[in-house]
Amino acid sequence: MNRRKFLKTTAGFVASASFALPALGKVNSKETLEVNTMTELEKDFILANGGVILERLTFNQKWVSYLSAVQSCLAYQKVEISDGWLYGGTGLAFAINTNASGGGAIGWNWLCSTCDPKHPGIVLRLAPNVGFQPRVIERCPQNKTEFKPEDARAMAWALVRESLDNGIPCLGFHLDFTEFALIYGYDKVGYYYSGPVSLEGAGPKPWQELGADNVGWIHAESIAPCKPASDETVVRDAINAVQDREPPPYKAYDLWAEKLENGTLDPFGRCHDPAYWGECRTNAVDFLKEAKIRIDKANALFDEAIDHYSIVAEKLTIVSNRNPFTDEEIKKGLIADTESAELLREASKAEKKGFDVLRKIASAIS
Repeated sequence: MNRRKFLKTTAGFVASASFALPALGKVNSKETLEVNTMTELEKDFILANGGVILERLTFNQKWVSYLSAVQSCLAYQKVEISDGWLYGGTGLAFAINTNASGGGAIGWNWLCSTCDPKHPGIVLRLAPNVGFQPRVIERCPQNKTEFKPEDARAMAWALVRESLDNGIPCLGFHLDFTEFALIYGYDKVGYYYSGPVSLEGAGPKPWQELGADNVGWIHAESIAPCKPASDETVVRDAINAVQDREPPPYKAYDLWAEKLENGTLDPFGRCHDPAYWGECRTNAVDFLKEAKIRIDKANALFDEAIDHYSIVAEKLTIVSNRNPFTDEEIKKGLIADTESAELLREASKAEKKGFDVLRKIASAIS
């Protein structure tokens, strides 16, 4: 279940096509968007027909749409959490995923899926540590005998209505695009939501149409606050979760660089992935800085890790600037970029050093 495949399929990506890219990434670093833009008359009509709208719910747009929706849900419930602590405490700040096509495309099953009960998504496993508890309804494409799509959609519909009735916001996958969206309301027809291609809000989306039909993945969650773990536990568990992954994250850059150097990396990934993972590594730096202040132990190790991950974030930012996520750049097709490939190899070296220091930090604060 590959994010890039989802995005390419939905956007109808071909070199000659004309399409509008979704509004991924931050809209404004100091700005959040009011998603409840409907008129009072429209709200009254929804409420009169048995619907629910959570007012004053804002959508915090980021490259990682799942965490965008999560943070929006938490903010509505008066739970404050920095980007760094959210990305770092859930492990995503230090993660990367590589597939056969090269690059760092995320696999949703690796991030927030329960499709593999023995290895649930890293963010779902660590979510309670940083203060939120997801309730998940999911139908997995690789386990289609579990229950039928219509049953999964009915279960998701029930979860969302129950949650919103109790003032708990939700999120769902592929409401109008193969990304996650914040669900802030419903009526007798379906969901009201905001996501990368519907920043100002949209709906109703018929509840019977939830999910990515092209892959058979149906996913909805409610996001409720819970008591977070100690700062030491947050840091240690996040580090250990990433350390336990094979292969280690820094090896992802080698295949990525090779594909980019020889001009075989697909154009969408060439432009999307450095921005996506650059956001994660930037938040890795912020997480380590915040953790150093919160814990006040192993300060020299934290400083060393911060230095290494700052280099990684810097290199990825340069690669992203060289390959911007725009229609024009993607339509250039397959191109070789030896300079960006070298930057990725430099990022790999720095990340390996940082990765080794993380292990020492986890031991020192235990």
